[in-house]
Amino acid sequence: MGILTEFFAKPRPMRPSHQSRGMLILNAMGSAELSDLGIKPADFPHIARDMASKRRF
Repeated sequence: MGILTEFFAKPRPMRPSHQSRGMLILNAMGSAELSDLGIKPADFPHIARDMASKRRF
């Protein structure tokens, strides 16, 4: 069954290292910090891409 799952599974997108660092930073922040900044978890990928393009971290 495992081999069939690999055939039909959607491949995970490869993230650049800067983008994955941004995701780590956002995931490490507490919910109070995120709500103070007005960031929702659904916005994490967009913000991480933005951080990677500007290299703010």
